[in-house]
Parts: sequence; C-alpha cells; structure tokens
Amino acid sequence: MSISVYLQMVGRVLRVKPDNSRAIILDHVGCVARHGLPNAPREWTLNSTKVRAQAAAVRVCPKCYATFAPAPRCPECGVACASAAPPRKAPKAVAGDLAEVTGDNYLATAPLKSLVKAARTLEDIKKIAAARGYKDAWVTKQYSFKLEARRRWGCGGRDEPADGWGRHT
Repeated sequence: MSISVYLQMVGRVLRVKPDNSRAIILDHVGCVARHGLPNAPREWTLNSTKVRAQAAAVRVCPKCYATFAPAPRCPECGVACASAAPPRKAPKAVAGDLAEVTGDNYLATAPLKSLVKAARTLEDIKKIAAARGYKDAWVTKQYSFKLEARRRWGCGGRDEPADGWGRHT
C-alpha cells in the first residue's frame, strides 16, 4: 500500500469527533512499520525526483502490543521497554588473498546456479564445465535438465528448438 493511501485511510479515523471518542487502528499488514506513525514528520516535494524513504522509527510494546514512537516506557500500559537493538558485530576478518574477477576467471568464480541459469546454448554449459574442471557427465546432466524444463513449460520441443536448445554440436 502506498504512503498516500495509508495516510488517507488513517486520517479519516483520526479526525476530531464531537463526542471526543478515540480511534483504534488495527494494522494487520504492517503499514506502520513500513511508513511510520501517521503523525511522524515527513519531507514532501513537488520535484520529479523521489525523496528517499527512511526506515520508520516505531516500537511495539511486548505486553499490550501498542505501537508508538521510541520511548523508554509504553504510553498505553507503562511497561518498561527494552532498549534498541544491540549493536551490530564487526565483520570477522579472515586471512586470504584477494583476486580480481575478470572475464578470464569469471566462469570459475561466479555463483554456479546463476551461470547455469543464464546459459543459453550447449556451448555455454561446456565453457562453464571447462572453466571449473567438470566432466562431460555434468554437461550432459545440465543440458538434459534445461531441455526437460523447456519442454515442460512449452518453450520449444523436439522439432522447434528455442534459443539454441536442442541443437547438438
């Protein structure tokens, strides 16, 4: 849901009523976590460039589940809330050598799943196998998986190869 639709819906129930009754907003899809509290300050612009959205600063009470701006105590039930998330740990340093990934060693170092998915011809699969030292059986297996998937999803069959699949070289 967009922020404008969210604010419009919430704004309707937050209007002042003659009997001074209060509204209770039930947020079943997490709009408050995504867009922030309805009364939070926002930066609006008429420029064509989008203003980068910042993470909404909200806290949920562990006892009554009220959603509120970060505070030490819940404004509804008064229970003390835990402090913000613990500080993140620094990344672990590991000994090793860095190597530049170039066109020559890309097939040997890139994630295998994405390479096989992007392969369009039998030659592409053979290049991946050669760069990684795989045997011909691996090429045959990957090739048969690709052919079966294309047949199953109607992307070319025995008589009409699509994107080079089915052409033996």
